[in-house]
Amino acid sequence: MKVHHLNCATMCPHGGRLLSGTGSLRTQAKLICHCLLIETSEGLVLVDSGLGTADVSSPERTVGRHFLLFARPGRDCTVVTYGAMVAPAIAAAEETGIDAEILDLRTLDPLGIDWAAVEASLRRTNRVLIAEQVARGLSHGARIAQEIQERCFDWLDAEILRVTGSEASPVVSRPLNLAALGDAAKVAAALRRLVPVPAA
Repeated sequence: MKVHHLNCATMCPHGGRLLSGTGSLRTQAKLICHCLLIETSEGLVLVDSGLGTADVSSPERTVGRHFLLFARPGRDCTVVTYGAMVAPAIAAAEETGIDAEILDLRTLDPLGIDWAAVEASLRRTNRVLIAEQVARGLSHGARIAQEIQERCFDWLDAEILRVTGSEASPVVSRPLNLAALGDAAKVAAALRRLVPVPAA
């Protein structure tokens, strides 16, 4: 089973289209902005996160074994994120003035992550923040942090930081739900902790 995170706002890896169970492309006028496409032996399952829809006009493209998007170039640190946290991570970098390189993983399959690109970024920045929106206990960040620690330990100049939602499980109330999620303010606070500011 493979799990792909589709984010139409930053170009869906399927080019705005969904693959049918036979592997052929099936045209979709719209896709959910932040959803999961789960590949199983039984076919494909699309899971909507409920965060909205967006028109997609991207050309068709093939999904390779690995895909990763450099959402923002930078030199001070690397932010590894995906889906709904890409835009808040970019906003946090702009707000803090920290030159963060932001990587949009585009997949949650550990074997499908472009680890070579992640490693190349860490060799440049030597600091990493993993930013996720979901509750901490449900996040993929621990696995990502473990992989980075094992692959890039010699290149790290600081601890691996993680931004997630709270420990609370999702509830029915939308305001409470949003308050419990990871957001730009939490990313900004973590960036300030991760990247030391030179004394004036």
